[in-house]
Amino acid sequence: MAEFAWGILEMGDRAYDVSCRFGGTQIDTLEFNMQVPNISPNTVTSSPITFSSCNMKIVQGRNPLVTSVNVLDLGDIATLVFWVDNQGVFDLSVFDCYAHDGMQMSRLELVDEAGCPAHKKVIGFTQRSTALSPGHTYVYAHFKAFKFPDIDNVFFTCQCRVCFDHCYAPDCDGNRKKREATSTSDDNKAKVVDADGREYNMGDSVDEQLMAETIYVRVPSVDSVMYDEETGEMLKLRHKAVTIGDLCVNRMTFIAGISACVVLLFFGFLAAAVCHARSRRSQKTATNTVDNFGFAGKF
Repeated sequence: MAEFAWGILEMGDRAYDVSCRFGGTQIDTLEFNMQVPNISPNTVTSSPITFSSCNMKIVQGRNPLVTSVNVLDLGDIATLVFWVDNQGVFDLSVFDCYAHDGMQMSRLELVDEAGCPAHKKVIGFTQRSTALSPGHTYVYAHFKAFKFPDIDNVFFTCQCRVCFDHCYAPDCDGNRKKREATSTSDDNKAKVVDADGREYNMGDSVDEQLMAETIYVRVPSVDSVMYDEETGEMLKLRHKAVTIGDLCVNRMTFIAGISACVVLLFFGFLAAAVCHARSRRSQKTATNTVDNFGFAGKF
């Protein structure tokens, strides 16, 4: 519409009908070049975590770092020692520890399933330390050397658990149930995945191993031993001189010797009885022969 005066219609105004027609569609392609710089990738290598294994030894005295021993005297203060290469992420605990005579006929429980001493007169509480040797965690317990009747060797068997970051400390006051695993808010902050894809949280057990050691326990003469009345430690040991005629045989050897003598006596009596029977039979045969010759001479 074309108006001479804006907003009103007059005789000279005109109106037009305008329409547009499109004959088809057209597609235009626009190109824009953008230069992207090459970024060299950085290779990140991670070292796989190798789970550590438990180690066990028995030492004389209270120092866990001394060399292990194979022989102890009855009543000696000794130490059960366990350690692991912690690699900064592993811990260990010890539980279900007992001693036996090698045939499981005699058995003494030392540490129960909760990690507490089962016989406090024999073994003390387990102690944990990371300061004894850099990079290693130690768990140890002091005990008094003992033995079973008629058996000189004492066999120790213990369960050792390796945990990620930390193991739950044993609660020997009865407030926690045996082998309880109470999770805390910190246990979910870190995780580790092994080569097989298994995932572990902080405090989880990653491995349990059955450890074993054997010790030979000597019995000193009673009059040569002195003990500390407070600690029970052996203070003095004088080996008794062996004189001619002294004989010391343990009970098992004595019983075996008596049994062997009884068997030999039995076979000896049996052989004597057989020889006696044969002798009597020979004498009887000779008598019958003489009687027959004498009867024939009368005719």
